[in-house]
Amino acid sequence: MVRRKSKPTRKRQRFECVFFVLIVLAAPSLIGQSGTQLTPAETKILSSLDPDRTGKEIQHLSTGIVDNDSGAGAGSATGGSADEKKIADAVEQEMKSIGLTVHTEPFPVRHYDFGKVNLRANGTAIEAISLYTGGGTWGAKDGVPYAKGNAESGHVLRAALVASGNGNSPADEKFSDMRGKAVLAKAGDAGISEVAQRCAAALVLFDDGDGPEDALGQNPAGIGDQLPTVLISKKNRRELAKRIQDGPVSIELENRIDSGDGTSYNVIGTLQGTEFPDEWVMVSAHYDRWWHSANDNEAGVASMLEIARALSGSYQPKRSVMFLATGSEEVGLVGSGAFVQAHPEVMRRLVYDRNFDLSGWTATKGRMLTSPEIAEEQKVVIADLGLSDRITVIEGQDIGTDAWNFGAVGGGGTSLLVWNSRMLARDPNWDPKVEPDPFWKYSHTQLDLYRPEDYGNLLTELKVSTLSVLRMSEVQNVPIRLTEVASWAKKTIDSDAATATDVSFDDVRTALTVFQSEAERVESLQQKASTPTQVRVMNDILLNSRKDLMPSLYSDSETSFRTTGYANSVAAIKQARIAAKKGDRAGVVSALERVQQQREFSELGSYWQERLGSDAPDVATLLRDLNKGGHMSAQEDSLRRLETQAKADLSRSLSIAARQLRAATEILRTARLD
Repeated sequence: MVRRKSKPTRKRQRFECVFFVLIVLAAPSLIGQSGTQLTPAETKILSSLDPDRTGKEIQHLSTGIVDNDSGAGAGSATGGSADEKKIADAVEQEMKSIGLTVHTEPFPVRHYDFGKVNLRANGTAIEAISLYTGGGTWGAKDGVPYAKGNAESGHVLRAALVASGNGNSPADEKFSDMRGKAVLAKAGDAGISEVAQRCAAALVLFDDGDGPEDALGQNPAGIGDQLPTVLISKKNRRELAKRIQDGPVSIELENRIDSGDGTSYNVIGTLQGTEFPDEWVMVSAHYDRWWHSANDNEAGVASMLEIARALSGSYQPKRSVMFLATGSEEVGLVGSGAFVQAHPEVMRRLVYDRNFDLSGWTATKGRMLTSPEIAEEQKVVIADLGLSDRITVIEGQDIGTDAWNFGAVGGGGTSLLVWNSRMLARDPNWDPKVEPDPFWKYSHTQLDLYRPEDYGNLLTELKVSTLSVLRMSEVQNVPIRLTEVASWAKKTIDSDAATATDVSFDDVRTALTVFQSEAERVESLQQKASTPTQVRVMNDILLNSRKDLMPSLYSDSETSFRTTGYANSVAAIKQARIAAKKGDRAGVVSALERVQQQREFSELGSYWQERLGSDAPDVATLLRDLNKGGHMSAQEDSLRRLETQAKADLSRSLSIAARQLRAATEILRTARLD
């Protein structure tokens, strides 16, 4: 899981929740055993699932194949590396032993080799890792050597260490104090990149999140590879900050990074369908990783393989079932993107993808992020297993996983089940006494190791996933409900219209009304389809209309229609303009910071989305001027132009949605049973 997608918690927390955890661990064995809606065939296949075997597979994938001292985190298997290929080969062999038809597909990827990091402060060793997008003190880029140190033939950098200020603006920093020195700074602080690139010799970053004190979280920092950069723990950051206060601190840093073009692999195993061989149900999981990453995502790969075992042998699906292990997910969803581009014939007929990214984590509740058009079918599966009180189906995609590429880019139907999601870190209702070990604390760190007690929902998730695959592969009529898409779109459009009151939503509402009416007609026809020919015709119409429509409706927020971010920007900029007119500096800054956050997040979206307009004044520049004490009256004209551009962005997004709804309507109008 790409982050934006540990050791156990303190003894006190364990003591407070030990009884609760025992109940949770026992719960999976009590769930779904007597589902009244399960057929004998479904019950037999579900009973063959073995969580103990899956747990051993997680451990093997995590520590039994690759155990290195990579400078990106010991055990890492990064995109295009020899260690990533070792895991791909192991997955390929396991798929073959299960009985699948297997092949691998290479694709290009930018490859990095990370040498072990050596960091010392006043002679004392400090544990550190190189960041994926940071720079090294020496190495080779595309075969061309570089050296940015000042000792040991340029391999080692020796410099004074200074602490940055708040990092919010270059104007807040004293360049003279930082020039030629190593800078201790918080990873992700706005402006720190510009400060560093203009004057620093190196960056020593730390993550000030809610994770454990000794966690080293691998996460691309977006600062470029021109400056030697390493990351340390919060604990070591505090120690270094204290040393800086007490007196001069000098560091010695060596971190070799070699980069160049490389090759990664998607591993594909299939069971051919008997009636609809060109329609696909997929189970997917990425196998590349930071550190040993038991849960992210070797648990997903192990779960995928366990489902393959359950379905192999005598089972013959009506639709073809694909088991896809993707490479290079952690470096930008590259493997799934390569698959989407290489296989339009699969994506156009992808009925369902059950994407695993994290699996089975111990928690009371789960969220199933599901494409709107298959959400009702997913709810039925969960209800039939007696899990409706524990798993909530949410309509939308997660931008940080392969599900985004298969659904929001490729136009397929996807589901992703997340237990104790990393998003709960931002949930005001999250109670650490009830959910003591949310996975986000361990994500991308050396603490993501296999511990059986952390996988209390493994069997539950295997059952939900296997039953979903079974039903999606067996049902005659594809369970695509475009009327549910219309309801999802209408709900969000109404909300966006209330947010951005100065922009017309009439065109998209008209298109949506006509689309909904035609979708109702087609779904009624689908229920009447009786012959194999009629079934195939209706399936093709629904799959094609879904494939062309859905990528134009998704937003890069997991539960939003595509216009929501634009509508929020319009409202926030208007609020900033009004605040500026009143002389409310804090109000202007607060509103613009919301716009800035939205725009930065949008850069992580898929390639098909239009970018926010660039003709208007830059939000970061406005914020910088205001933080420097600039007069608000001087910003009013800029804010008006920014508001005009934001409205144009929203209107363009609404036009795209309306156009695609009308195009999908035309496809639906071709539906006939004669």
